[in-house]
Amino acid sequence: MPSHSMSQMKKQSAAKMNGWSCSPSFTHECDGNSYLNGICYQFNSRLNTVTNITTAFQECTKSKVNLVFLFDGSSSMPMSEFNMNKKFIWDIVTTLKNSSIEFAAAQFSTAVRTVFTFKDYVSGTAKEKLDAEVHMKSLTNTYKAIRFTLKNLFNNEESGADPEAIKALVIITDGSPSDIEGNEIQRCEELKIARFVIGVGSKVQLENLKKLASEPTENNTFMIQNYNGLNGLLDKLLNKIYGIEGNKNTLE
Repeated sequence: MPSHSMSQMKKQSAAKMNGWSCSPSFTHECDGNSYLNGICYQFNSRLNTVTNITTAFQECTKSKVNLVFLFDGSSSMPMSEFNMNKKFIWDIVTTLKNSSIEFAAAQFSTAVRTVFTFKDYVSGTAKEKLDAEVHMKSLTNTYKAIRFTLKNLFNNEESGADPEAIKALVIITDGSPSDIEGNEIQRCEELKIARFVIGVGSKVQLENLKKLASEPTENNTFMIQNYNGLNGLLDKLLNKIYGIEGNKNTLE
């Protein structure tokens, strides 16, 4: 066999034995999310490094989020549970106070009313208004409440809403809707509003609540036995909210 052919075969054989090894070596945190930035090395047949490639550093990006709490004030809950509702809301707000999320809240029963707006949150008056909110004690007009939220909070610049912000809605209720659905959920889908639903107690039906939640509904609907269970739900809901802050599509 000619020497030049033998040399070529050796080169081809060596090339085939080259390999890559990649490792997610660098980790940095962003509001509870871990980001990995790896480096890849190419080795020859003697395991000597031939070259390396480092991926572009993934910056810690925070998208602005407008999040509304829509909480049930129907007559089926005693005042102590109504106050637990308000405490749970403020626990989330306090935990996320250094994030890019701005909050608003509304209470619903037969009627619906704004508790505090995004402007109130930014100005520092939200806590005072939430503490002063009076229990409505009537029916559970959930779909009416969603319509109200869309018009008066999400799509109202007077409330301090940012049209470019990611939108999220957290519904807390201990009963199935008393009213009939119109196009509220469809409208939420059109506006790309991430919807998380918390059902409390035995009177609420899971299937009725899943109709309110974003897909996949089984991952975005939470059931607890009573309002004491809200504290145990806090971390799970916080992870969902952290997810939407960093990625518009993180609902899974």
